[in-house]
Amino acid sequence: MLFLEYYLDPKSKTFANCYQSAIKAKFNDKYARTLTAQMPTWLSENINKRKDDKRLEKAENNLDEILEMDVEENVISMVGVVRDPETHKPIKKKNVGLLKIKADVSKFVAETLGNDRYNKKSEIAHTISVEDAMKKNIENRRNIIEGEYESNI
Repeated sequence: MLFLEYYLDPKSKTFANCYQSAIKAKFNDKYARTLTAQMPTWLSENINKRKDDKRLEKAENNLDEILEMDVEENVISMVGVVRDPETHKPIKKKNVGLLKIKADVSKFVAETLGNDRYNKKSEIAHTISVEDAMKKNIENRRNIIEGEYESNI
């Protein structure tokens, strides 16, 4: 919606000005004033959704950054960086704190985005659709009446 773009875009000349954004989006003057005075539900929901979308995008970027984070750091002694005597390259070690953060984030991402493969909940061995369950229920009721009940759903 054009109005929301004008109202929510920091680069817009009418950013955060409800009335001017509505006028620029070709809303009539009366409706523009109503928007300003009443903040209808659809408007506040759209504003909140846009804010949530931006927060989600930032969170996803942070997750990516953490997942790509290098957990190795130089070994430091009292005289500076410890180097390999032969190659003269700095000796590295894993930073346990960073490694734990990375492991926790990896676990979170795997459980939420890959939940069909990594979910903590155990899978149900046998699934049955609602329609099949209803058919089986009707069949079992008939069998109960006829004295032939079968309980293998």
